[in-house]
Parts: sequence; structure tokens; C-alpha cells
Amino acid sequence: MVMNKTLKRYFKGTKAVSAATAAVALTTLINTQSAMAQVLDRVAAVVNEDVVMLSEVNERLKSIQRQFAGNEAQLPPQEILLNQIIDRLVIESLQLSMARRAGLDYSDQEVDQSIARIAAGNNMNPDQFRQALAADGQNWAEFRAQVKKEMQLNAVKQGVLSGRVTVTEAEIDNFLRSEEGQLQTADSYRVSHVMLSISSRASNEEIATAETKANEIYERAVKGDDFGSLAITYSNAQDALSGGDLGWRRAGELPTVFADKVVDLSKGDVVPVFRTGAGFHIIKLMDKRGPTKQIVKQTKVRHILVTPNEIRDEEQSLELANDIYKRVENGEDFAALAKEFSDDAGTKQSGGDLGWAMPGQFVPAFEETMGAAKIGETSMPFRSQFGWHILQVEDRRDEDMSERYLRGQAANMIRQRKMDAEQPRWLQELKDDAFIDIRLNKEIDPNQVNDGDA
Repeated sequence: MVMNKTLKRYFKGTKAVSAATAAVALTTLINTQSAMAQVLDRVAAVVNEDVVMLSEVNERLKSIQRQFAGNEAQLPPQEILLNQIIDRLVIESLQLSMARRAGLDYSDQEVDQSIARIAAGNNMNPDQFRQALAADGQNWAEFRAQVKKEMQLNAVKQGVLSGRVTVTEAEIDNFLRSEEGQLQTADSYRVSHVMLSISSRASNEEIATAETKANEIYERAVKGDDFGSLAITYSNAQDALSGGDLGWRRAGELPTVFADKVVDLSKGDVVPVFRTGAGFHIIKLMDKRGPTKQIVKQTKVRHILVTPNEIRDEEQSLELANDIYKRVENGEDFAALAKEFSDDAGTKQSGGDLGWAMPGQFVPAFEETMGAAKIGETSMPFRSQFGWHILQVEDRRDEDMSERYLRGQAANMIRQRKMDAEQPRWLQELKDDAFIDIRLNKEIDPNQVNDGDA
């Protein structure tokens, strides 16, 4: 194993040290250095130069027990659960070590943004989410630290596994032709419905009354009454209290009688009353998403870049950019001036041509100026981190990127599957190449865990 400077000094002059001896020495050193602060804690596992403390095992166990409060019977026996926790903490230690070596870290702002996304996924703002955590007995600082750790673990996993798998064009073609691929890449629909149920023994009069009521509900929905409120008030379906919302589903996942009616609808359309064996239905397409159409606004643009350098300072660079702008405005050829003056080596010989650009392709200053310019208009010099630009918008168009989007979606699905399959092999390699000494069952009574701080 690789030792830190302290350990190197500790073993200076020793020709050969076994892994077991090194582990014992490491544990002794750690316990000596932290005895005052760790009187009540113990080392549960040694992982290369790192350790997993009993307090970490204890905290993870408590977290799991909180999640399964009231459903403890679903948990395995404590001995098995502790082994699973130790294995997970060992793997995390190995991955976090990789993150440290790679210099992978996240700022407080990035952690805040991640927490905001978690809160939004729970239909809360960050303040509400923080209050909910406090009510659940979770420490905010510890939660933030755990979120940051998960971000690092995920980044390591994605970085390593993405480099271990490849997706070919042939694989994408085969996936898109398959029945599964067609289902997975199909449009998704968010549908809400109201159902007025009819008993199999209902009289003609009862059926007519239900149909009349269903038509009244339909008319109110078409006029703009809140569909969720209508469902809560009138629907007999099991999802009535959730506003009749069926959630996001692909056509193949919807009831057949619903799928046949929604595929050609636009967002907000309400389907007239129809009857099935269960009763009368009114359905509304709340939203629709998918690869059917991915229209992207593109801009054909070219530019001239003037960059300050050793022989031309900022002021002189701006002066040159202004001179070039005036020459373009006076009728000189933009492409010829780009070939003569532009410092962008990648576009200089093509007259500054950047081709058809998609939104988000350039830095903000460039995007903003490009978006504001009219077709045929040349911008005044503006500054970005690369230097002074003069751009000219040659044309704009709406481009159907559906096919490219669809293939990208398919490639992501295939890649994720391969990464999921590769992950166990990678984790086993990590453990095989590491020195791991589990102390929990050898030196620590498992009954001590979660009984105070051991």
C-alpha cells in the first residue's frame, strides 16, 4: 500500500513490512494520535491508509433504522445488516480516496444547488426541506456533508465506468429497432382522468344520470375549471384524491382505451365522455414529452477574434477591433478581414465561419450578442474571456434534431446498462487491490453497535 509521510517516517529503515504488520502499526498510530478525541470510538475497519470508525457504522445503522421505522421486519438480521454496512463504507472509502487523488471537490454553492434539486424532488423549497430534516432528527451539517460525499462518489463512479464502456452505432441501431427500444424512446404522456363508476346492476335511469353528470364535468373541464379539483370532487377512481393524475406514462403503459385517445392530443386537450365496462370517463392530457419533435433554433455565424498578447495590450487590441469593425461597415469583405486579422486559429482560414450554432454552444457574452444581432448585422466589438470579438449573423433556422436526440437517448440507455453491469466488477477490483482489515467481528462485539457510542 502507499503510505503517507508520517507512516514513511514510522517505517524508515525497515526493509520489508507485511500488510498485516503495517495495518497493526497504522491502527496503533491512529489510535495514539487521536486517543484524546476518540476515547469512545473504535476502528471498525482498516482500508489502505484510511479507517472506518465504529461511529460511522453506528450512524449509518441509525439512518437505515429511521428509514424503516415501523417496517423493521423488512430488515435482515443485525449481523447481516452490519456486514452490508461495513462493505458499503469500505467501498465508499476506496472511492473517496480516488476522488481525493483526482482533486475532485465541490463548492458550497454546488452542494446548495444539489440540495435544492433534492428539495424540489420532494415538492419543497430548501427552507422547507431543512425544516423537514430537523423534524426527522437529522443534523443539517451532517446532511450537507453526506450530500457532498454522494456527489463525489457519483462523479468517481461515472468517470471510471464511462471510460470502461463503449456504445457503437450498430448497438444504437439494433436498440432502436427492437420492441423494447421503441417502447423506451416513445413519447410520454401525463394524463389525468375522472371516472364515474357504474354498477353492473345499474338501471337505465342510473346510467343516464351518470352520463349526464359526466357530460357536465366535461363541459366544466373544457371551460377551464381545475381538472384536479373536479377529480377530487366527483371521481370514483382510486387516484381521485391525487386529482386523478396518472403520472408520466408511455402510451404502452396507459390503459388501452386511454392510449388510443391521447396519442394525437395536444397539451391541455380534454377527451369527450366515453364509456367502458367500469363507467364513464373524462380524460385530460396535462402534458406531453418525448422525441417526436426536437426543434432547435440555430444561427449561422462568423467572427473575428482579436486577443491581447505580448506585443499588443488590451487598449491596442480594442483599437484594432474597432478599426476592423469600421472596415466591415464600410463594405470590406468580412471573410477576408478574418483571414488577415483573426486570432482564432480554428476559424481564421475559413473566414471566421463558425457554422450553424446551437443554443448554449458559446460563452455567455458571445451568446448574448449573437442572439441580439439581426441577420446580416455586424456587431460592435465586445469582450469575452478569449479577447475582443466582432461577429456577423448570416442566417437563422429551426432545425429538426429529433433523430439526433433519439439516437442520443438510446445511446445513454445502452451506456447506463453497460455501466450498471460493469460496476460490480469494478468494485470487486477495487477491493481486490486494496488492503482491507475488518475489525467489527474480530475485535468489537456487534452488540456494542447502536448501543451508545461503543
